[in-house]
Amino acid sequence: MTKPLKASGFLGLAVMMAVGVHQFVLLSRGGTVPPWMIGGHAHLGILSIRAIVMGFAVPALDVTGTLRTAVTVLFIAGQ
Repeated sequence: MTKPLKASGFLGLAVMMAVGVHQFVLLSRGGTVPPWMIGGHAHLGILSIRAIVMGFAVPALDVTGTLRTAVTVLFIAGQ
C-alpha cells in the first residue's frame, strides 16, 4: 500500500508544478494570481512531499494490517 502513497505524492508534485507554471503565465501577461491559488499551490507541494515521505515511513516503521490501509487511504483522501 505504499506505492499508492508515493504515486499520489509524485502526481501531486506534477500538478503543483503545473499550477506554478500557470501562475507564472498569469503574472507574465500582466495579470494577478488569485490568493486562493497561491495557498493551493503551497499546500499541494507540502502535502505531496509528505505523501512521498509517508510512502517510505510506513514500511520503515513496520505498520501492518488495517492500520496501514487506514493510514494510506486517509492520507491520500486528505491530500
